[in-house]
Amino acid sequence: MEKKSLKNEFAGVKCKYRLIAQDIQFNIFLTRMKANTPLPSVRSYAEKYSVSPNTIVCAFRLLKNNGVIYSNRTNNYCVSEKIEQIRIMIADKLICNLITDMEHLGYSHKEFLQIFNDYLDTVEAGDIMGKC
Repeated sequence: MEKKSLKNEFAGVKCKYRLIAQDIQFNIFLTRMKANTPLPSVRSYAEKYSVSPNTIVCAFRLLKNNGVIYSNRTNNYCVSEKIEQIRIMIADKLICNLITDMEHLGYSHKEFLQIFNDYLDTVEAGDIMGKC
């Protein structure tokens, strides 16, 4: 995310570090960062998000607790060695939540698959954002 959009998201938000952790995690997955890749410094993230270094440390602690990153002896943070497994685990959880939500809306698995396939057809037809 860009700094401007995050600043707007921070308006009235008590846990900025959670939004920042989510953004960093998305960036790790989106760019397919390899295991053991060092992350930028706490200070550089603090400047990027216009927050104090302590806020970034809290974001890093959350990511570390979730197994996405680890700290090494030199006090740098790196992408977890198990990043691909974590990525798959998060995807599985998202899919499970989506299926549960669709069931709560009264859709059968067959109906859900039809809706999902229709959505994919829309995307493949050139509507990159589908029905979003």
